[in-house]
Amino acid sequence: MRRVSDGQEEIYSIMFSSLKHPARRKILRILADKPMTFSEMLELLGVSSSNLTYHLDNLGELVTKDENGIYKLS
Repeated sequence: MRRVSDGQEEIYSIMFSSLKHPARRKILRILADKPMTFSEMLELLGVSSSNLTYHLDNLGELVTKDENGIYKLS
């Protein structure tokens, strides 16, 4: 069996804790289909902007935002 490095272990920890909440899994699924703006995600998810911000923050480096405000999977 291959040994997991400390760096890989940290990445796995971030990924698994990020995926605990169903809203975060849904964000990843919709961004896998196509990159979109914050407003587009708000409309699709039907959550408050503070709730979406919270979940995006918890997704950490799994999601990036470009200079035009478009979110996508990293």
